[in-house]
Amino acid sequence: MVRGQIIITLSSGRVISYANRYLTKKAGVDENGEPLTDNAGVKKIYDGFGNPIQVEKDGALVDLEEDISTPLFDGYPEFNYYYTGYGDDKYEDQTGLGKIKGDYEYLVAQLGVVGNDCLRFPEADENHGDTTELVRRVTSTVNGVETYSREQVSAKEVVSIKIKEDWVNFPYGRESGYNLSKDSPNFMGFRESYEIKQKQLDRGPDFNKNIKYDNGYIPNPIIENGVVVNEAEFDEVVEETVRNGKEYYGIKNGKKSGKTFVKN
Repeated sequence: MVRGQIIITLSSGRVISYANRYLTKKAGVDENGEPLTDNAGVKKIYDGFGNPIQVEKDGALVDLEEDISTPLFDGYPEFNYYYTGYGDDKYEDQTGLGKIKGDYEYLVAQLGVVGNDCLRFPEADENHGDTTELVRRVTSTVNGVETYSREQVSAKEVVSIKIKEDWVNFPYGRESGYNLSKDSPNFMGFRESYEIKQKQLDRGPDFNKNIKYDNGYIPNPIIENGVVVNEAEFDEVVEETVRNGKEYYGIKNGKKSGKTFVKN
């Protein structure tokens, strides 16, 4: 997802990283109990060579598609805003107070206005009334009591207000494919483990049996009941007696496979 902050630079050189104390609620569930998402739609799934993966559906082969919509996440109040950058959760959709675009435009509109002594922040309450006092909880405590910093920012001391964005991991409950942009051919959605198997990237115990195309990989010999069941894949299979059993490896086009150990 995109993590955004509003960066306020003062003439003293001090920088304030701002996010609303009361972020607008975006995350939640619909009437069916499903998480609200960015409605990014579906994406075709491709194999390691860039070819569409096909699956059987209703007796016909169709291109495999997966939903790549991402659940919405508000962000962390006082620290940052979050949005996916896709579907209906792009930056331009973050309008209204409590979202990054709305708050940014609200602050920028105050600059250069006659009579504006102090910057007004849209976080006086949950309804986004404004206040000149910026209150933030301090991480340290005194005798177990929460402590706060309070300040007012002179509008004429503001040199610039800008937005800083970073690409970050989805904050919870996602697999590794969510580190990637949805534009990446390697992006994977909710069912990442399923997609890995469809792409034939699964290197579990059944990898050799399920390989579907020649990518230069030489599989290990598969031994069942003392028989090399995939012997046809090699020019030669070598059997060696070792301590406590036997080792097998295949040779194809002068290249050796890894070794398979079979215990006596």
